[in-house]
Amino acid sequence: AQKINKSKSTISHYENNIKIPSADTMIQLAVLYHVSLDYLAGIDKKESVTIEDLTEEQKEILKSILEGFHDRKSRSFRGLTKRQQEILNQLLIQFQRPL
Repeated sequence: AQKINKSKSTISHYENNIKIPSADTMIQLAVLYHVSLDYLAGIDKKESVTIEDLTEEQKEILKSILEGFHDRKSRSFRGLTKRQQEILNQLLIQFQRPL
C-alpha cells in the first residue's frame, strides 16, 4: 500500500471490488507486481488479439477505424476524454511504425 501511496483500506476495497482503481493506480500495481494490465483486469489472453496476429488487410481496416476516431472534427473524437485521446494518438503512432 505504501509503495503506491494508498491506504490499506483502499487496497482492501480494490481487492473486494468495492472501489475501482484509477488507470494510474492500475499501472503502478502492474509495475510493482511485474504483471500485465490484462492480468490485473482479469482479461483472458485467449480473448485478446495482438497486432502480430492480424493480416495486413485487418491491420489496414483497424488503422482506418482509428483514423476515423482521430478526426478531431468527429463527434467520436470530441466525446473522448483527454486520456482516451492520448491513447488513440499513441495507437496511431504505433500503426505508423513498420512491424
